[in-house]
Order: sequence, then C-alpha cells, then structure tokens
Amino acid sequence: MGRATSGVIGMRFKSDTDHLLAMDVVREGAALVTVTDGGFAKRTSLTEWPAKGRGTMGMRAMRLVEERGELVAALVCEPNDELFGIASNGIVIRTQVSEVRATGRDTMGVSFMDLKDGAVVVAVAKLLADETEEE
Repeated sequence: MGRATSGVIGMRFKSDTDHLLAMDVVREGAALVTVTDGGFAKRTSLTEWPAKGRGTMGMRAMRLVEERGELVAALVCEPNDELFGIASNGIVIRTQVSEVRATGRDTMGVSFMDLKDGAVVVAVAKLLADETEEE
C-alpha cells in the first residue's frame, strides 16, 4: 500500500458505544481468558471460535449481566501462564491460568477475585510461563 491509502476495515461495530478490547495472536493449545470488572472470569478454548474474514461483526466472548460488570480483559493464555488481577482498592492477586474454570464461549464465568467495598477489577496482566521459570 502507498502512503496515501487508508487500509481496509478489520471489524465493524453495531453501535458507537462498541469498541475493541484486545487483540492477540492465536496459538495452538491456548485459551482465551476473559475477566469482568465485577471479578468474574472464564477460560475458553480458542477452538470454539470459527475464523472470520474482514469487516465482520465479531462474536460474543462472554455473556454479560449488569451485576457481573463489563469486560476489562481478554487474554490469549497457555495453561501454565499466570495472571495478575489488580483491583481499584490496590489489592493484587496472582493465579495460574489453569485454575480459571474452563467453560463455553457464551457463558458468564465464575468468581476470579473477591472484591469488597465497591472495588472493581481495573486491570489483568499475564505472566508467561517462561518468565516464572527464570525466577
């Protein structure tokens, strides 16, 4: 493409409030871990998503209800990776990806982080398995 071109559409959204949360590389044997700000998470095998072309609307990654909050993280993880969950009140947890319950694509997830006093999950970070071996 030349400098004057604008590229192609990658994904279309249904409304102005929709937005892209995350983008990652698909790896064989990996799973998608999704986490809500209400402290719920789930792990879903990447084989549950069919490949899509350009300009599609995408697919639902997690069934969301108001009580469980909005999505704050979507990470492609290996079973032996670790996750750090960070809450608005400063609490940080560290857990193995394999400890997050494996469920289907269109489910609500299970408790990931116990939140108190109106705190919400603000970020989730992944620690690769190779990094833990160096410690």
